[in-house]
Amino acid sequence: MKKYLIFILLNILLICGNAQSFLPGDIIFNVNYGGPQITPVLLKTALNIYIKNKTNDDFTFNIKNSGVFNAKAEYAMMENLGLGFAASYWNMSVAMQNNYIANDPVSGVAQSFVDNYLLTISATAIGIRGNYHFVEELKAKKLDPYFGFTIGTTKYVYGLSFNSSYPDKQTPETYNFFKTGYASRLLKSGFSSYFSSTFGIRYFPVKYLGINLEAGWDRGAFLFGGLAFKLHTKPIKEFND
Repeated sequence: MKKYLIFILLNILLICGNAQSFLPGDIIFNVNYGGPQITPVLLKTALNIYIKNKTNDDFTFNIKNSGVFNAKAEYAMMENLGLGFAASYWNMSVAMQNNYIANDPVSGVAQSFVDNYLLTISATAIGIRGNYHFVEELKAKKLDPYFGFTIGTTKYVYGLSFNSSYPDKQTPETYNFFKTGYASRLLKSGFSSYFSSTFGIRYFPVKYLGINLEAGWDRGAFLFGGLAFKLHTKPIKEFND
């Protein structure tokens, strides 16, 4: 049964015909996942330095990061130039915990208590992307090497929360200062600029489906991999005379 399915798959690939790399009129969609991401590394380093300088050694933290999800659409304006859109998303959470011993406010007996801090960050970016394709330098029917850049805007959403097992404990003053002081400038929900620059290559084993790899800088990640989907339409005559 397995051999029969493989035989059918190979015939489908042959029916699809020889793939072309990049032609005027092509519409290409990329779906990628990227990593490693530098943002959690920098944050973890900063937290390690902060905790190292504290006298309380019971302060711990845990960072979770989604990586970078990319979606890109491109229209082949000319033989080596494509123009389109790009979007990306990532999120991260930092859970910080402080374990300490203090006198219970009711009984006066020393007990163990826990303070929990949670920082959440998400970023959604969208922009205009242009790609230059090296079709003339590398005359390969199934390979599509390119260099691309994106410029646009990013929406950041930050969250800061606190809870404690200590009865009726309010947010610490230092945390309030962090929450409303410098952090309001550095960790403020809103919009910022978005820029990415990557080298990529697509390989199309079949006419309309390919594998996509990219390397460069996009939302703090350096390496990306995913799939490419291609449709062919009538090219714009004015750009290809």
